[in-house]
Amino acid sequence: MKLTQLRDLVAIVEHGSLRAAARQLDVAQPLLTRSVRALEKELGVELFERQALGMTLTPAGRLFHQRACAIVN
Repeated sequence: MKLTQLRDLVAIVEHGSLRAAARQLDVAQPLLTRSVRALEKELGVELFERQALGMTLTPAGRLFHQRACAIVN
C-alpha cells in the first residue's frame, strides 16, 4: 500500500468522481483508476460502487476511508 493510493482514494471521495479527482490532483484519470484497483486488489475488497454519475463508497470503503483520511491528513 502506497501513500499515493491513500491520497487518491481521499481525493475521489472528496470530489465524487475519478474525473474531478484527477483534475484536482493534476494526474491522468487512468492513473487513478489503476491506483484504486491495485488498492482494492491488495485489500481484497471493493472500496467503491462505480456508477454513471460518479463513485460512492461501499461499507468497507467507508471504514477504510476514515483510516486513509487520518493517515493522509
